[in-house]
Parts: sequence; structure tokens; C-alpha cells
Amino acid sequence: MSMAGATKKLEPKISKHEKLYTLAVAKRDSISGLVSKALDNNKVTDDEFRIINSEISQYRGLKASVRIKFKKPDSPHAPNLDKIRKEIRDEEREKLQKKIRSLSAESKLDLKK
Repeated sequence: MSMAGATKKLEPKISKHEKLYTLAVAKRDSISGLVSKALDNNKVTDDEFRIINSEISQYRGLKASVRIKFKKPDSPHAPNLDKIRKEIRDEEREKLQKKIRSLSAESKLDLKK
């Protein structure tokens, strides 16, 4: 792989990680400030706790949205696992039904004897 190819392949990853890093630092600073303020009086009120949890939830949501934005679409060559599972289930179900019919027919023959 050439340098240009490697650079082209790594640029989106670098951009994603830079955005996640910036987001993490900003939220860390925000949460750190809120925790410090809450601990000034050695007591965390319900409102302070709710705000801190809200900031953490917001960070997780933003992080997920950044990851989704940079996620590659599924490769057209990737196997469709749901389709494969369904095909295998259908095949096995058909085999089982044939076996049941065969055993049922045999038991009917045994009853006639």
C-alpha cells in the first residue's frame, strides 16, 4: 500500500478519534467542574446528581452519534447472516418434517400388521 493509500484510509479514523477526544475532554472538564461544585459543601444534592448524570448521558449519546457518523456501511461482499440462518433453519425444518412423515408412515404400517 502506498503512502497516499494509507493516508486516505487513516484520515477518517484520525478525524473520528480527534472528535471523540475533543468531546471527551470537554465533557470531562464539564463533569469535573460539576462534581467539584457539588463537593464544596461535602454534600451532593439530588439536582447536582441529576445534572452530572445528564452530562454523562449526553456524552454517551454524542459519542455514539460520532461513531455512527464515521461507521462504514456494510460491505456488499459481507454475508447476510440473517438470510443464511433462515436458509439453514428452513432446510433443517424440512429434513425434520420428512423424518417425522417417514416415522409416522412406518408406525401406521406396524399397526396394520
